[in-house]
Amino acid sequence: VALIPCSPDLRTFAYRIDNARITDPELRRQLELFTGDCWQKARAKFITSHTVLPASYPPDDLDWIGSQYFQDTDGYYGNANLNLSIRASEELPGFPYNAARDTEYLPGFIPAWGRPECNDWWNNATSGIMPRLMALIDSAAITQATIETGDIELAKNVLLRKLIAPEQAVLGRNLEINSYQNNYNAKAGNIAQGAAGVGLTVELASWIPKIYALRQAAPVGQSFILMGIYTFLPFILLFSAYSTEVLYTVTAAIFGIKFLTPIWTLAVWIDNHMMEGLGIKWYSWMSFQEDKATTMVILNLVAMLMFVVLPILWFAVIGWSGFALHKTMDTFKIINSPVENGTNTATNIATGMASKGAGKLLK
Repeated sequence: VALIPCSPDLRTFAYRIDNARITDPELRRQLELFTGDCWQKARAKFITSHTVLPASYPPDDLDWIGSQYFQDTDGYYGNANLNLSIRASEELPGFPYNAARDTEYLPGFIPAWGRPECNDWWNNATSGIMPRLMALIDSAAITQATIETGDIELAKNVLLRKLIAPEQAVLGRNLEINSYQNNYNAKAGNIAQGAAGVGLTVELASWIPKIYALRQAAPVGQSFILMGIYTFLPFILLFSAYSTEVLYTVTAAIFGIKFLTPIWTLAVWIDNHMMEGLGIKWYSWMSFQEDKATTMVILNLVAMLMFVVLPILWFAVIGWSGFALHKTMDTFKIINSPVENGTNTATNIATGMASKGAGKLLK
């Protein structure tokens, strides 16, 4: 195992993010509010102003609520003039009242909480939506995504998109525009292609948890099998009268089961590098991309084969070697049988003659 180069477990990172859920009801409510109060208004302003998105931002940056362009550009999530800023439509816990910002109240009335502008609402270190969402993501996944993207802000954005994507249907709001669906719907003549894409998406969704469960359960099953063998090993040897063949069989079985560890480690290494080589990004917010869906199906099939078929082939090789060794030992027995018989005969004759000579001397 030590000879296999270390590599991060990309599938585990992807699976954990895909299965992370926003359970805090207050956070879910604020996500819905932020969508209507900030993102939809900012996007409508961008479209009506016929602004061109700068090339320094991803082409789909505006298609989700955490758009970096809306955060960076004055007049959208933030505004130099607080009176013109886009803000929350109601008071939000964790955001203190600001008289210079919250001017819609009657003189002398101070509410318990204020209505933050969108930038503060999203990025606030203690009560912001983004830090609370990032707390749901594994820190190791953030580190790995930063290494691969080369930019921590970009890494956070792609992981947040991946986290938010499954919540769209549950929250009943469009937290982001599903470009995958739009691409298919825009091609009116490609009904078959759209159906195939949906089918591949469903198939991929069923394969990912299976592969993750198999990879997590395999080492556990291996340890329990070894425990069973070690428990019954004294009785097996005793009841077999310490047979050499039984001892060899048990030794081969233990070695074969233990050697599954480097086999699975190699399978993980190959799987991770296949993902990288095929251009599949585990951290992508859109796992089932139109041009990668078929590739993902093939990759998942190969991963399953490596974890299941490789161990089967390994035990088949061990069984074949044991059978071949048994035949070789039988051949040696056949070759040595005349010599062994002759030796036994000579020994018996010598013993008989010695017995007769001893008898005569006693007389």
